[in-house]
Parts: sequence; C-alpha cells; structure tokens
Amino acid sequence: MKSKSISKMTTTTSIIMFSVVLVIGIVFSALAIKLNTQKIPDNYVETKAEITKIKEDLLPGFDDSDDATDAEKYEYQVFVKYSYNDKEYKNKEYGNYDSSMKVGDKVLVYINPDNPSEFISDPSGNFIFIIIGVVIVLIGCGGIGYNIYKKKRGLV
Repeated sequence: MKSKSISKMTTTTSIIMFSVVLVIGIVFSALAIKLNTQKIPDNYVETKAEITKIKEDLLPGFDDSDDATDAEKYEYQVFVKYSYNDKEYKNKEYGNYDSSMKVGDKVLVYINPDNPSEFISDPSGNFIFIIIGVVIVLIGCGGIGYNIYKKKRGLV
C-alpha cells in the first residue's frame, strides 16, 4: 500500500516538474518570437556589413580539455564593419553568432540614418531559438499528458 502512495506522489511531482518545463518552454518561445519579429524602423537603411573579427571567450568553469562542444564552452562576439554615406564604421558588435560565420562573410544590418554608428542586426537569424522553445513545450506537454494518462488508468 505504501508503494502505491509513493507512486502517486511521484506522478504528482512529475506533473509539477513537467509543468515547470512547459512554462519555461512557453517563455523561451515567446522571447524568441519577439526577437525574431523585431520591427525594423521604417527609416532604417538596409545594408551589408563585413565580419571583421569573431572573438571567442572561454566560459567560466570550462577549460580546453573539457569534452563539451565549443558552443557549450565558449561565448562568441562578432564584430563587423560597414559604410554609410562614404564613412566607414568599424569594430561594431553584430550581436548574433552562428557557427557557420567566418571572418570576411557578409551579414545584413539595418542602419539608423540619424545615428549611423547605431544599427540593428538581422533579426531573422533567431529562428532556431523558436524551434528549441517549441521542443521544450512539447516535452512539457508530453510529460504532463503521460503522467495524467497513467494516473487516470490507475497505472500508478
């Protein structure tokens, strides 16, 4: 009898845990959608910028011998240069990093014509974060559904 009570408690705990995962997934997805659909002001000018430097910083708690992937061990900063009205702007931080980026690649930026040293990086590169958020939501929903199914069928 005691093990049945522990199983019910474990199922309830699992439902709570998967509910937390679901909420995290929803928040993550919402933030990713907001970033991906960032409105570019109408007066901003679209142009290409060239990647001049990709700075790689080892995150605290890791060293080069760790088995973790580079994406897990390093933080990347991308710097670009672009021209606007015959003036060149250099060493401007781009903001979005993608592992396929290389020095010399061209990326899309939107320049503020009132302050050309200010720009917005192409927001469409954040699509992968929406997918990750949706996967987290599906894991949360699946876990909740499975535990409710077990509870209703008396499998616990």
